[in-house]
Amino acid sequence: MYKGSKTALAKGIFNFIWRQEIETDGGTFILTKPDKKHYFFSGTTHRLYELSFRNDDLAGYIWYRYGLLRSEQLMKLVLEHLHAYCNMRGLEREVRRFAHWSTRAQTLYLSRYNGTCWKLDGQYIDVVNNGEGVLFLDDDGGVPCEDPTIARSGKLLDWLVNGVQYLPTTQGGLTPDQQRLALGIWLFAVAFPDFLQAKPLLLVEGEAGSGKTTALQLIQATVHGRVETQSVAKDGERDFGVQMLRSPIFLLDNHDTFVDWLQDTLCQYATGGQWNRRKLYSDDDQTVIRPQSFIAITSRNPASFRRDDVADRCLVIRLERRTGFVPPSALFTQTMDDRPELFGEWLYYLNRIVAELRAGWAIKHAAQVAQRMADFAAIAHATGRVLGYSMDEVDDMLAAMASERDALVNENNTFVELLDHWLANRNNMLRPVTAIELNHELDDIAKRLSVVHKMSPNALAQRLTRGRAIRKRFVVEQPGIRGNARLYTIRRTES
Repeated sequence: MYKGSKTALAKGIFNFIWRQEIETDGGTFILTKPDKKHYFFSGTTHRLYELSFRNDDLAGYIWYRYGLLRSEQLMKLVLEHLHAYCNMRGLEREVRRFAHWSTRAQTLYLSRYNGTCWKLDGQYIDVVNNGEGVLFLDDDGGVPCEDPTIARSGKLLDWLVNGVQYLPTTQGGLTPDQQRLALGIWLFAVAFPDFLQAKPLLLVEGEAGSGKTTALQLIQATVHGRVETQSVAKDGERDFGVQMLRSPIFLLDNHDTFVDWLQDTLCQYATGGQWNRRKLYSDDDQTVIRPQSFIAITSRNPASFRRDDVADRCLVIRLERRTGFVPPSALFTQTMDDRPELFGEWLYYLNRIVAELRAGWAIKHAAQVAQRMADFAAIAHATGRVLGYSMDEVDDMLAAMASERDALVNENNTFVELLDHWLANRNNMLRPVTAIELNHELDDIAKRLSVVHKMSPNALAQRLTRGRAIRKRFVVEQPGIRGNARLYTIRRTES
């Protein structure tokens, strides 16, 4: 009798909530794509609330409107009704975090983290309710900039880009001005996660005291309102996608240690990949994790990023040690004090970039130029014009960046050195071997030379067939198969 009355009461409360929220206030239930999570969109606050017992925002909303506490057993029953209704009648919608580029409308949206968002159409910058043109999920900790000064003040680039201590001469030939242009383009590219299906990895290399971490944290503070750094562990592959999910700018700080799984994972993500994970307490149900983050990495020894298919997706910035030091706390305080002007100028430039993208010329030009990341090249040209650079200057920077990536690949290339030692044994020249056999033999050589060689046979096979540094030094052929394993023969290009 007690259970039945409790259930009936919960159903009655659900019906009351449904009438108030849906019929009266215009709210709706959302079934998100592609992860199939359940949310409620309030017609009064214009915000999304995940239907989760652990969600503090939902608990506060239900208490404020209906006086129902999360600690009450009745709340669990009401939540089950909400889940059941959402599963049957919820609208399937894609949700976004932080920023969204609408290809159809050629319009940029940025969350204001208060139930409204900025709408930039290349001519006007308006404030619209969340849900009009895009549905934002404000669970990434972004801090609203309440009253930005939308104008060209001249502070933004001087503070975030021009003051960075770039290396005067890089190994690939990047000039300080080209590095400034690259970082400036990336500063605005982070607002276009939907446009950039292949997202560039920003790699900032420099010794201790070069200010590499602070430079990226100041960008985070300006555009997102908060600073957060991340790290990855050798066994952290499973959690990597979840880490990125709520970080529009994912700052992987001081990553100097080689992590084997990170290379494949970065390549997968940079080309628009996603992760399928089994749902908790489920045998066969899966949830899809598809972040839209921009990854920035700081490092003194970028060993995990020298593999050529990883380097091909990098923007490489090289910094030198600063001669004068300002406490980071003072820089962050100044950034937050000036944020209305800094963020307002960011919006100002973004709207002009939208106008250039709508004109279409940047996209057409990028398609004509041989670029691995054509979408980024389009953003680069649109941004470059807005910042006062010519088309040739942007193309020169992109070409120099490609040379810098080649230099990154060839720095301390242990794999090439080990192959050289392996071929020093004349019996190995053109000898058919499997990837597993070669990997074991290279391991033995690495131990004798006291160098690190950590590579799976699959990764080794990819390096042999796709590696740019390998193709320059060696001729690799595939003469056949032994059992189920592919065979490889290797010789030097000069032989």
